[in-house]
Amino acid sequence: MRHQKTATELPDCNQSAWQLASIQLSGWTSLPILATSLYVLKENSFLGAVFTIVVGNAILWFLRLGILSMSFARRQSTLDIAREYLGEVGNWCIAILLLVTTLFWFIAQTSTGSLTISDLIAIREDPGIDQFTQVSVLLGLISTLVCMGGMVLLRRLSVVLFPVLVAGFFVVLFTLPHFSIPVSSKPLSLAGLTLVLGSNLGITADLPTFFRHSRS
Repeated sequence: MRHQKTATELPDCNQSAWQLASIQLSGWTSLPILATSLYVLKENSFLGAVFTIVVGNAILWFLRLGILSMSFARRQSTLDIAREYLGEVGNWCIAILLLVTTLFWFIAQTSTGSLTISDLIAIREDPGIDQFTQVSVLLGLISTLVCMGGMVLLRRLSVVLFPVLVAGFFVVLFTLPHFSIPVSSKPLSLAGLTLVLGSNLGITADLPTFFRHSRS
């Protein structure tokens, strides 16, 4: 009863489906995710890449459905579920696992973003200055400040920027000079499935913490 009272008193548990989808999809259009998709395509035929991504996301969908079914009634977070089902020791194990996966995801995001910005924008500095580290720290600082604003700030930022990201993606797709991505001639297979699962399992496990902010 105490958990239910605490959860329903969340100050921002009224996000609509579109607002939550904007936050999720903004993250899924990130550079590491796009790089993962290209790698799967290189290791497979085109149909095989589509098949791999569909199968991988279907597996993740069933996992997410099971995890969310344990949390939606009382709006529990991932750590609440871990404590309830696995005890205090299990809770600590899940917490450490989430911390490590989030750290690696954060590093992947800032590193990929820094490399892209450094290649696209020429900033003249002393050759002895590590521009990659500068941009990485700047991106990390901005991301941290935005996340400190909580769900409300993430919602406002994502709702505004997600349509811009989608529009920018299609503009780049149709205006770039023609180029071809090396595609494997292998028959239909599931090459790259572990990469699809591995790059999304951390997000899958923490979905209850995210979706407890939804209206229903």
